[in-house]
Formats: sequence, C-alpha cells, structure tokens
Amino acid sequence: MEFSDFMGTGKYILGVFSIISAFFSPIQGILFGLFGLMIERENNSYTKKGKKLNIIGIVLSIIVWGVTWLVYGTILKGLVPA
Repeated sequence: MEFSDFMGTGKYILGVFSIISAFFSPIQGILFGLFGLMIERENNSYTKKGKKLNIIGIVLSIIVWGVTWLVYGTILKGLVPA
C-alpha cells in the first residue's frame, strides 16, 4: 500500500467525520471538511469519494448552522418584551 492510498483514506475518513459532526458541532464539521479538501494526492477511489463526502459535510454543516441560528433567533425574539 502506497502513501497516497493512506492520504486518500484520510480524506475519506475526514469526510465521514465532517458529515457526522455537522449535526453536533457545525463549526467542527466545516473544519473537518476543509481539512479533508486540503489533502491533495493522486486520484484513487478513496480520494474521489472523500472529496464528495467533504463537500457534503461542509454544505450540511452550513445548513445546520443557519437553521440553528434561525431557531435561536425566533425563540429569543419571543422572549424579549416589545
């Protein structure tokens, strides 16, 4: 197994972590996704799948973060007297 295979696997794993952490900590999901995209090595099956997973994780993290802020904003708006 070559070093580039390990880097492709690392990119894949960071993509999976990015998607999982998007629901618990969106900022961490964005960071995992960005770190996974920064790993550039030869194109193999893990590298291509990992790139897709990292992009999905980043987009999902941004959506969850935005929805969280909308929900918190709505709740706080109802608590503050006019």
